[in-house]
Amino acid sequence: MKHWRRVAALILGGATVLSFAPFNLAFMPLISLAVWVLLIEQAPSWRSAALIGFCWGLGFFGLGVQWVYTTVHTVGGMPWGLGVIMHALFAIYLSFYPAFVAVAMKALLNRYGDKALLSKGKGYSFWLWSLIFPVLWVASEWLRGEGYLGFNWLTLGYSQAGATPIAGWARLIGVYGVSFWLVALAGVLGVLCLRVDDAKWRAGFYQWLAVLLLIMISGKLLLVYAWTFPNQKVSVSLIQGNVAQENKWNEQWQYDIFKRYTQLLNEAKGKIVIVPETALPVLREQLPQQWVDELSEVYKLGDRTVLLGLVDRVEGRLQYYNSIWLYGKYADQVYHKRHLVPFGEFIPGIQWLGFLGRWWNMPLSAFKRGIDDPLILKLNEITFAPSICYEDGFSRLFRGKALQANVLLNISNDAWFGSGVAIDQHLQIAQMRSIETAKFMVRSNNTAGTAIIDEKGTIRQKLKPFSEDVLEGEVIGYQGITPFMRYGERMVLLLCSLSIAIAWIMSKVKSLNE
Repeated sequence: MKHWRRVAALILGGATVLSFAPFNLAFMPLISLAVWVLLIEQAPSWRSAALIGFCWGLGFFGLGVQWVYTTVHTVGGMPWGLGVIMHALFAIYLSFYPAFVAVAMKALLNRYGDKALLSKGKGYSFWLWSLIFPVLWVASEWLRGEGYLGFNWLTLGYSQAGATPIAGWARLIGVYGVSFWLVALAGVLGVLCLRVDDAKWRAGFYQWLAVLLLIMISGKLLLVYAWTFPNQKVSVSLIQGNVAQENKWNEQWQYDIFKRYTQLLNEAKGKIVIVPETALPVLREQLPQQWVDELSEVYKLGDRTVLLGLVDRVEGRLQYYNSIWLYGKYADQVYHKRHLVPFGEFIPGIQWLGFLGRWWNMPLSAFKRGIDDPLILKLNEITFAPSICYEDGFSRLFRGKALQANVLLNISNDAWFGSGVAIDQHLQIAQMRSIETAKFMVRSNNTAGTAIIDEKGTIRQKLKPFSEDVLEGEVIGYQGITPFMRYGERMVLLLCSLSIAIAWIMSKVKSLNE
């Protein structure tokens, strides 16, 4: 078949989604990218390599972000055909990142070692795949996670959270560093597969297994080492209202939703009660004053505090903040969401979409970034590093907050993901934030993913998905910092710099030997 490499890449990309929750086939990236190495090595030109990388991306992102269709069609009301187009355009955009890696690797191979490797000569392909490949991959993931869209969903490192000890390396080099190890191991495995008929292949494979084992053991040691220490316990109640997204902003459901959350708030027993993102179907200014007064008085009398997810209007404008407001003992604190969700809270380039924009009926999709409010919410000795929905996907946002806080907090409304795998993937992202910071994470979600995650990234308690319930538990505030919290992405930058330096030194050594 003429295009078999592209078809294989498409299938491999789709299969890599299985490495993430809820499937947790955590070693799938090693297999997928090792075969990807073979395809790029044997590609006849850089254009062919670009298409292989692009097709891998289409499979990976096409399946991995299928929730975009659910959001724009089921929730946003866009016709199904246009929903498919929006999903496809987003997947196509994301696929250019692995295509960039493929082109860069093929260019380097053509110059330094492609033919030499295939002929078992003294090429540089081993060093390119083991040292430069992971640098390029991490660079592509970082670029994808920054900027206007800032979309780092499906960063490969997340696949290890709660699945393998390799995730422990996040305490030192963050999620991008975990991606680095995965891609480096896959690159070496791919080169070994190319040399499968070499007499030294078996010894090389055993060495590869030894390195994999060493990375896993050291990751486990990094995970169990006490970077932080407990200093305060507090009881929490995490509310899961389970309000269907199609009903949330329907006026006919307004009374029922208020009644539901009022009942859950009355049932909650914790000192700190946390309610999901945009839980109530009104703006903050539209909350019934009697309801607010009664809530505040009950919680003040009980020496308790409720953290309530609300929509707050920008004064005098048809723009909104996605916010957390505090009522009760520690009232008058607020946090406005800073990193907004593309295709949810804003539509990238909607001003240029013309007639397509007229089909967009997502409620309150003109959100504004919060920039002036505090980074933390302080409740006596418990200090929360807050995030709303998709914000917990950005370690750079959490790092600064976690330095000042002893518990991580996330409120979300994943109803617009439907019942797909995105809910589990989002929870896995939260696990990685706990691993990076060595601190507890509490999550209150509208439909699923309400959980308490400990400082090792283990899910201690979790509510049944799509149930109306309150999760009662206890969280421990942790003081102290991990190396990643102190140095951030400078650690993975150092790793990448060392990798490039070693590759350059090895190339010079080989040149002298020749």
